[in-house]
Amino acid sequence: MKLIWRVLRVMVLSCVILTSVFVIGNVFPGSSATNQGSGLNLVKPAFAQTSEASFLEQEAGIAAYVNVGKTLDLGRAKSAYRTVEKETQNYIVGSVSLPSYEAREDAHLYVQKDGWIVAYYGKGEPTSKIVDWLNYSPGKINTKLRLGLDKMATALGLAITKVNYYHFGYPTANQLVVMAGQNFFTYTIPPELVVYEGSPSYYMEANKSPYITNTYGGFINNAPQFKKEVRHSAGISITYGSGWSANELTAYFYVDDSQLFVFGKTYGAIVNKAYIAVVIIYQE
Repeated sequence: MKLIWRVLRVMVLSCVILTSVFVIGNVFPGSSATNQGSGLNLVKPAFAQTSEASFLEQEAGIAAYVNVGKTLDLGRAKSAYRTVEKETQNYIVGSVSLPSYEAREDAHLYVQKDGWIVAYYGKGEPTSKIVDWLNYSPGKINTKLRLGLDKMATALGLAITKVNYYHFGYPTANQLVVMAGQNFFTYTIPPELVVYEGSPSYYMEANKSPYITNTYGGFINNAPQFKKEVRHSAGISITYGSGWSANELTAYFYVDDSQLFVFGKTYGAIVNKAYIAVVIIYQE
């Protein structure tokens, strides 16, 4: 088992965008899925030990953060928010809209006067919500939290380079991996990992009206879909009717035997893009 995973790790490291990858995804031969997984370290920010960060310990789940190394103007930061949720002398928290996304996708932004900026989604929300499908291309996984950080940085007149990630809900987790594909892929979770969460994300664009959907769901902790040493599958099924229903579209996304989302029996719609991803939070 260990030898197999070393081989997979080497095979995938040659083509990933994000760093610190531990491969737990294995693409099924002959599928059109992305032949890789993308992962990153989860590292607790130093300021999380301070009293100011207690707000995040209570409210935040998956987070992306930076320390810009300079004092920040909270008044200037305030201009970037759609809504302000809490404001003190030392920090400000609120929701920030993301380019081309609906309000339900807003990132929460925590800005601390001494230089810390944190973008996060709330505790209890699926980690897979971070996948930025509007800027996705095979082999390149972006996150919506990074979009939130960049928007705040622009408001503050800053440029952000390196971004770190951490999950406040799983403080002992040290790795996150994203596996994505356009059709079908399989993966197996090695027995030595401690898995805290597995959640899917799925996206479809069809050209009717035009119709665009970006939806996500979550399977957490010990859900059957994330048992170890079992080959799991994730995929998309798209069918068009025949005869009088030649342009009647039905599409659904699934993880193993669980149907996640259905776009059913719509006449005249044609799928332009459809993707599915599985995001797993774990400890090595």
